[in-house]
Amino acid sequence: MTAEPTPEELLQHPPTPAEDAATPITFARVIGPGIAAIRRLWLPFVLLQLCGAAVVIGYFKVDAVRSACDAIAAVKQRGGFAFSAAAMAFCAGLLPEIFKFLTGVDRRLDRQRLADTLFVMCLYAVSGSLVDAFYRVLGATFGNSLNPLIIAAKVLIDEFIYTPIIGVSIIAIAYAWRRYHYSAARVLREINARWYLVTVAPLLLPAWAYWIPMTTLMYALPPSLTFVYGAIASAAIALLLITIVTEK
Repeated sequence: MTAEPTPEELLQHPPTPAEDAATPITFARVIGPGIAAIRRLWLPFVLLQLCGAAVVIGYFKVDAVRSACDAIAAVKQRGGFAFSAAAMAFCAGLLPEIFKFLTGVDRRLDRQRLADTLFVMCLYAVSGSLVDAFYRVLGATFGNSLNPLIIAAKVLIDEFIYTPIIGVSIIAIAYAWRRYHYSAARVLREINARWYLVTVAPLLLPAWAYWIPMTTLMYALPPSLTFVYGAIASAAIALLLITIVTEK
């Protein structure tokens, strides 16, 4: 039996138009890769989420943890959107590339590697700015209370509106843009309901499995720490996926 492609493979190496047209869209095709990813990654996801929970508990219970977190939050507040872009570019863009080099996954030092790294860093710089703006809109809309109902509302909007419409989609569109040699016209021709179901939808289940607990923890912290916690969680999942690939 042919193995289901992973969500990461679908993102970077989607089916060709001919392959896509010849394959009907079924529930298994849309959901299967995500279910397979969760089966493979559930234990590392839970371990990372437990670490995230330890940070939140430490913030409220340990003075040293609170002081360290507040110091980082102060830097973020002074840096504004520039900090958000730079932090996410480093955490989700550059840091995974450094990790790949150190672990031997990819030790190329050529122009293509540099171009790929710059592309990913620029992508996550834009994503970081968008995420920061989104968090600010949520804060302005719902306030900054740590009431459980407010936290639940933020998580639901984050995971079931922002993530499927913007968060995951913008990454898939960016990879398609690079694949088509930065031709916006070709990307626009490709984007339709079928493209979404084949390329974006398979990414959602593993994203929700990791991020719903993480965003719940994130919104349980003071708003000044929301972005910082999210950036660190993004770096953690990026490094985890590289480790999984290394072991395959």
